[in-house]
Amino acid sequence: MPYGFHKDPCAYFRIQNRNTHDSVLPFLISAHQLTPGQRVLEIGCDTGGMADAVLQHGAQVIGIDINERSLVMARQYIDPHLQERLTLLLQDATLPWKPAWENYFDVIILKDVIEHIENKRALIDNIAKALKPTGICFVGFPPWHMPFGGHQQICAHWLPARMPYIHLLPTPLYTKLLRVCGESKEKAAYLLALRQTGISIEKFQRLVQQHGLYIQRRKLYLLNPIYTLKFRVPSAALPWPLMHIPLLRNFYTTSAYYLLTKGLPQKSSALAPCEASAENVASTKC
Repeated sequence: MPYGFHKDPCAYFRIQNRNTHDSVLPFLISAHQLTPGQRVLEIGCDTGGMADAVLQHGAQVIGIDINERSLVMARQYIDPHLQERLTLLLQDATLPWKPAWENYFDVIILKDVIEHIENKRALIDNIAKALKPTGICFVGFPPWHMPFGGHQQICAHWLPARMPYIHLLPTPLYTKLLRVCGESKEKAAYLLALRQTGISIEKFQRLVQQHGLYIQRRKLYLLNPIYTLKFRVPSAALPWPLMHIPLLRNFYTTSAYYLLTKGLPQKSSALAPCEASAENVASTKC
């Protein structure tokens, strides 16, 4: 059965907002100071949990998503006092972007999005064009081969929802299991589509390098930071030896964080981590 936050968009907004303050922004700020007036693009902004957190730093934020209902909820949940610096657009991130967006953004963010994108080359090409020469891009995703890389935790039946690695079964067997467990055709189609769009650490790194982007920083997690909020499990980075085993690391990395730049990585300065106090968490209508 799905956890409560999978069915409650308001609860999910608050989890994403808190995780952005606690994990994403400190990782980003370790290499790029986020200052008022900077232009930030969030790809796949969903209900706005991350956008709200970034807006609190004074940035100008554009959020794009292909789900109109998510954008409507984002308008409801994001602090109304911040929305004068917010633009929400219904847009497919793989289609050509506005010419005015070339070398336009100081920061581009996409978290838990790229594993759903079929045309990843078009997406990364758009990012490379839109990022300023001095800009930075944050990407976070769960590798396909990790225990719940198939997002099967959203299943209604307890068996696929609680069974790690079950998404790696051969397609005919996995399809039959979903049907026997009573999953709807729509949910089964969604889960099966991820078999085509899921991505590995190695594939992602090759992809960004092919588009002229450089990896400024990477962090692989044994325990995803968001698990602290979802399950009260402390986050944990991969031990050094485990993160350097190609292919195998995909099976135990629950989340991969990257910072990408257009130029060769520079040695990052020691920047203060962002405040993550309770006062920073969004005050919403939830």
